[in-house]
Amino acid sequence: MNSASSLFIGYARTTCTTEQVKTVFNNVLDEDIVTTVDECIKKDPKGYEFKIFFVHFARNNHRLEQMVARISKEGFVPIVYNTEFDKKVGARVERYWKVLPFTPKPAQITGVRIMTEEEAANIARPKHLDAPIVEGVVIAFEDEATKEEVTA
Repeated sequence: MNSASSLFIGYARTTCTTEQVKTVFNNVLDEDIVTTVDECIKKDPKGYEFKIFFVHFARNNHRLEQMVARISKEGFVPIVYNTEFDKKVGARVERYWKVLPFTPKPAQITGVRIMTEEEAANIARPKHLDAPIVEGVVIAFEDEATKEEVTA
C-alpha cells in the first residue's frame, strides 16, 4: 500500500468524539498520523441517533498497513476504545468500533455542461433588461422579501 488511506467507523455511540477517535487511532498505530476525523450524526430506523466517522491519515506506517490488510481479509477490525461497567449487564464490558475500509464513491455528475449559444439564446431575458436605457430615468422595483421599493 503506497498512499495514505482512510478508514470508516460505521456505528459509534453519540458520546464518542472526533478527538477521541483521533487519540485512539494514533495510540493503536503507535504514531501521530491521523490528520482529520470527519463525523456525521445519523438516525437508525427507531429514531435513535448514532455517529459515523471517517478517519484520514497523513501517511502509512507498518501498523496501519497491517490493519488495512486484516480488514481486506476479514472485512473489518474491531478496536476497543473503552472498558467500563455496564449497569444493564452488571459487569465490565469492552466498548469497540468496527473499523471498515473507506472507499470514496466516484462523483457521478450528469447533465453538467455549458449551454450552446443556441440554447442560451432561447432563455427568456428578464423584461427590465430589455427596456431601453434612458439617461436620468430610474426604474423602481418592489423587493419581494421586504416589500420595499428598490431603485436600479
